[in-house]
Amino acid sequence: MLLNYLKITFRYLWRHKIYSFINIFGLAVGLSCALLIMVWVQDELSYDQFHSKSENIYRIEQDQIYDGAKYHVNVTPWPCVPSWKEEIPEVIDATRAGNVGGRSFRYGENSFVENNVVAVDPSFFSIFDFKLLRGDANSILNDPFSVVIAEKTAEKYFGEKDPIGEVLEVDAQFDLIVSGVMEKAPRNTSFAPAIVVSIEFAKDLGEYNEGWGNNSIRSYALLTDHADISEVNRKLTEVVNNHREDESLTKY
Repeated sequence: MLLNYLKITFRYLWRHKIYSFINIFGLAVGLSCALLIMVWVQDELSYDQFHSKSENIYRIEQDQIYDGAKYHVNVTPWPCVPSWKEEIPEVIDATRAGNVGGRSFRYGENSFVENNVVAVDPSFFSIFDFKLLRGDANSILNDPFSVVIAEKTAEKYFGEKDPIGEVLEVDAQFDLIVSGVMEKAPRNTSFAPAIVVSIEFAKDLGEYNEGWGNNSIRSYALLTDHADISEVNRKLTEVVNNHREDESLTKY
């Protein structure tokens, strides 16, 4: 019975070759597109999911008003994070990530200008799961003049030599002691710094800005389980507006 059905189907397809080709080809293209879209969506949704606390980690963004027009940006003022941690109970911990690249780094004869340099708070490595090959995540950046480098960066400067305790010279002015080495970050990460320094060192570089009207860094918050996001948003804005009011700046 099944063989007869197959014969009849084949004869029909052969008798209507053009029509059959259009339908089969269209079905194949449609299925291929659907599969490609599914793979792409899965890849997009996998970004930063390797962090064990990803469900509770939020990047803080804001809407700014200029000349009556609203602009959405993903940067915040430098001083926000300490105030948010202190004044908002739902914020368990938070960290800043400010780009301080364009610096000259040197070790011996190896000298390079590094652009992928990020200044963070010490809590950065306890919030995010950037795996450390060397170093303790709980204390790795407690010293303002310590530095954490990516595995590839370590190879570039030190080759096969153990970099821990070695000194990288920055801008022929500062000495940073290597306190940790990061394993190569997964491909599906939104950012993978080559060099990580402390926020305190950013101040020495002249990169830190105390003003609440200067929006130039990314801020990340680790929230309590089941935190009311709308309420947290309200509190975030309230804290910023209170400080901006103290500086006689326009509220958001």
